Amino acid sequence: MNGIFSFFVIFLIVIGTKFACGNELIDEVVAVVNGEIITQRQLEQVIFLGGGNWEFENMIEDFILYQEAERERISVSSETVEKALVEIKADISDAEFEQALAQGGLTVSEYQEWLRRKILRDRLKHQKRKKIDKNIRIKDRETREFYLELKKYLDGQDISEAGVAQFYRSHKKNLANAGKVQIAQIIVKSKAAADLVLQQSKTEESLATLGKKFSLDNNVGGELGWISLREIKPSLRAVILPLKEGEVVKVKEEKEDFYRVIQLKKRKELDFIDCEKEIEEYLKEEKEKESMQEWLKELTTNSEIRIIKNQKEL
Repeated sequence: MNGIFSFFVIFLIVIGTKFACGNELIDEVVAVVNGEIITQRQLEQVIFLGGGNWEFENMIEDFILYQEAERERISVSSETVEKALVEIKADISDAEFEQALAQGGLTVSEYQEWLRRKILRDRLKHQKRKKIDKNIRIKDRETREFYLELKKYLDGQDISEAGVAQFYRSHKKNLANAGKVQIAQIIVKSKAAADLVLQQSKTEESLATLGKKFSLDNNVGGELGWISLREIKPSLRAVILPLKEGEVVKVKEEKEDFYRVIQLKKRKELDFIDCEKEIEEYLKEEKEKESMQEWLKELTTNSEIRIIKNQKEL
């Protein structure tokens, strides 16, 4: 509970005055959800509690979820609400807390009711997620296909699956070395010099030694270290990607007046067994989110919602 509400007290004190409603609120009806009225006062209070980032549609959804919790006979005891309230105002006095609430046009009892309804909604969603989780099955084929797409992404290839990039961002620490290559490169002036370096590299003379003889740049040893394939420009990446470890190739880029001789020294592949569990968990979470969204959409579709404030109906 503390994790959900711990930010609230500081938030009230810091920005409470921004959403003060004055001495009087116009308590007009702004919407009706399945026969339950939403007033202007309630709307202003929820905007205040949401830090000003609360959309009108969010409040409609909250009412629908609360009503569904009631239908599901989900309950919350007054002791639970009181315990949550004690945690929220642990660092300030009762008078300071009441003053902070008053800036948003709220009394303590109104806030307790808002808190009660929030806990009910959270319990409803938790209950629904548990039911959804029981029915979600991730097939081996799905995990394997996602893994192959992830490998392509790490190799710098364009993919259509947006979830792969999202997975990579959220697991970047664990995937830090995957898809990296260790390469050596020598810059030479002519095709003849590049061919000579290429030929001599096949006689097991190291690129470092050849670099001292032929290189035009200061990195005569040719070592470029470990580089992510995604960081290499597409034209060079296309040349490096199919190489086997130890293989050497010459490259002449368009608009460049020199040749590159590149050797793929080592490659760090993404091992399926190292990421299988994380992929499966990610796919399961995404299916759960999708199912929850469909459930919420269905609840909204089946609800009778009238917007009075804008003289229109949803």
